[in-house]
Amino acid sequence: MQQTPIKKLNKNLTELYAQAFDKINHGVMWLTEDGKILRHNARLAESLGYTDDTFSPQLIFEVNPHLNLFEWKNLWKELQENGSFDLDTQHISADELVYSVKIHGLLFREDDRELCCAFIENPHEDERTQRLLELTSSVTHAGSWEYDVVKDDWFFTDEVFLLLNIEDRKNYSKDSFFEQLAGVLSAKDLKVLQLKFENSIAECADFSHSFTLRGEPGRELQMRMSGVPEGEDGNTLSVFGVIQDMSEIADSPTHRKDFILAKYAGDHAREMIYWVDASGKITYLNHSAGKSTDYTPTEVVGKLWSKIDVTSTPENWRDLFKRVKTEKHLLYESVHRSKSGNEFPVEISASVISHEGNDYFCGMVRDLTKKKKRDLRLELYKTTVKKSPIMICWIDYEGNLVFANESYLDFCGYTKEDNLQIHQVSGSYDSVEEWQADWETFKNNRKRYYKEGSIINHDGVQFPADIESVYVEFDNREFMCVFVRDISERKAQEKALKESLEENINLNERLSGENQMLRSEIQLDVNLNNIITRNRKYQNLLLQLQQVADTEATVLITGETGTGKELLAKSVHNLSRRADYGLVSVNCAALPENLFESELFGHEKGSFTGAHQMKRGRFELAHRGTIFLDEVGEMPLSLQAKLLRVLQEGEFERIGGNKTIRVNVRVVAATNRDLEKMVEEGTFREDLYYRLNVFPLHNIPLRERKDDIPLLIEYFLRKYTKRIGREVSEISNAGLRKIMNYDFPGNVRELENMVERALIVSNGKTLDLGKVILNEKKSKKRASKEFKSMEDAQRDHIIAALEKTGWRVSGKSGAAHLLQMNDKTLYSRMTKLGIKRK
Repeated sequence: MQQTPIKKLNKNLTELYAQAFDKINHGVMWLTEDGKILRHNARLAESLGYTDDTFSPQLIFEVNPHLNLFEWKNLWKELQENGSFDLDTQHISADELVYSVKIHGLLFREDDRELCCAFIENPHEDERTQRLLELTSSVTHAGSWEYDVVKDDWFFTDEVFLLLNIEDRKNYSKDSFFEQLAGVLSAKDLKVLQLKFENSIAECADFSHSFTLRGEPGRELQMRMSGVPEGEDGNTLSVFGVIQDMSEIADSPTHRKDFILAKYAGDHAREMIYWVDASGKITYLNHSAGKSTDYTPTEVVGKLWSKIDVTSTPENWRDLFKRVKTEKHLLYESVHRSKSGNEFPVEISASVISHEGNDYFCGMVRDLTKKKKRDLRLELYKTTVKKSPIMICWIDYEGNLVFANESYLDFCGYTKEDNLQIHQVSGSYDSVEEWQADWETFKNNRKRYYKEGSIINHDGVQFPADIESVYVEFDNREFMCVFVRDISERKAQEKALKESLEENINLNERLSGENQMLRSEIQLDVNLNNIITRNRKYQNLLLQLQQVADTEATVLITGETGTGKELLAKSVHNLSRRADYGLVSVNCAALPENLFESELFGHEKGSFTGAHQMKRGRFELAHRGTIFLDEVGEMPLSLQAKLLRVLQEGEFERIGGNKTIRVNVRVVAATNRDLEKMVEEGTFREDLYYRLNVFPLHNIPLRERKDDIPLLIEYFLRKYTKRIGREVSEISNAGLRKIMNYDFPGNVRELENMVERALIVSNGKTLDLGKVILNEKKSKKRASKEFKSMEDAQRDHIIAALEKTGWRVSGKSGAAHLLQMNDKTLYSRMTKLGIKRK
């Protein structure tokens, strides 16, 4: 093998490392402790608007308007303590423009002084520079070596073996390498070199040593071996360096500094850097590349590029190499694989350069994992906004419509090219000045604003709309994000409902009575002042109620019978934005199963026997208001799917109708049953349960808030003394003690009945509740012995019929025929009562 002349090797090595320093993708500068710019690369000069020849700043403070000597000293202290620092700041260009940058500083020790190697990148620069490290593998590794302290293993480039005239190119340990040098170095040089190397590892400090190498007979070569250690917490993990022939090159400090500093900048660049020869074998990778793939240089150098690059094969590598060589530069995306097998997307900026008659592929690689995820999220957001059925637009302070989604443009008949202002698209503003007056209110309060207004289409026609506005800041600009919902159909329905209600005034007595009953259920006079409590737990419940009331969330109120669940529901309504509209109550336990659907959703004329007139259901009457579904656990399973549709879509059809009716109704439900258990038993739909249970409120039984009993007694006493006409102003202490020890299975409702009964039987001005409690206990005890509940009686009756028919349900010999019931009704009743054959 013909050796490359030593002089030429070292000259090219220095020059090409200087090229690497200049062409690295980030700006780089070397700084002293007092902030002096010792060196800089061409990329930094270019980013600041200078040429390399005209670069004039001599101190970091001339480049960075935010740094002064005191702040730089603090950064330097952090650099000494941690070995590095990261800084988000700004730089000022030659034309005095300020732009954002990130600085990553690394500590570097050169001889007897410390320097800062600062990498500067612009985080807002979307297009990566097309400059690459024009370094070739053979020159880059010329005379390069690395020693792994942990593995006790040397790695040498071919040029090290050539320089030291070592023929046996095996893997060397520390000791075996120095034993190999004993044949070409004097004993004194070998001892000093080995000692400096050992001290470098022990103290994690740079070293350099010049020595005489015995070459060909009659000729001695002057060599220099230099190393820079790397480690963590003061422990050296590896040492890398170079071996140079100094025989024909002046031992110039500037020459050595240029070489060491340029190599240090390249090895520590944040980009992943690879060099690959024409056959597709990797010849070099820097520290960032090794960290990203978990490979050490010894594991991949000499291996095919396809070990790292998933998309590479011997066939397409030749085509890629030829293409890069022809085009001089190529930017493309690929996929890399780490040592653990993890694959990640990358962007490769590549070029091919020639050296010593050979061509080499030089690639600067950027990990696109975060960018891909960010781009995917961004695309999802953009698609969601673009395709949303809700009309969305962005308006700036000057009233310009800067963005509108497809729904808005399609509905109004505009195009993206139309330059529109707020007074052209909104019926609420006659000028930009009116918009700007509202803008200040929106901006100062930073809340969502709801109002009913109108939008104007391309033909100048106004449409009624619900408008929600949100103030946002983006990219140092201010916008109002506006959500628009067309309510033309709703307005038409309201108009039709109003006309229909006016017509109903003249209907017959039965329909008048029905309307009167429905109107009586629309309550608007209940608020939190009607809830009497001093109990802390109950006050916390009321606090939750106030928090949810002003939202549109569905509320599920649970609790025992008699705790006042309906009172809580009315409070939710009256504290909400729907308080100006009706609260319609539906007692699901009181409705017959065959009338349930008609009561909730209404029916058309002639839809079934007895349907002589069209009837609007409770949901339709509650439009824009609130519907309270009391004892929702009693709802038939067959209707739960239709209720779920109303909750999810806000639409339904009347019985016998084919027109879809849309309503805007808030649902508040209540139950004293365990809906979770009913879901497990199959008597209540799981999806409906989770749709109702958006915001649960559990009403506290009276036995857990006994400190409220005296207050409630006083309230009920005042209520019924006026109604009955008695003057009772005192409560016996003995009776009060008894009632405080009572568990109140009937809760507040039971207490109210006790007060009313006690008031009726009282003769004087003192109310005695003791006798009422005793009578109540005796009455319950006697009732429990003599009577079963209706549910227990039904269960026993059905089981008896099933046992008589051998648990056959349908058919002439089945239990349904025996009980004179429809077989489907019997199946439903069995499911509701939990009747199963053992």
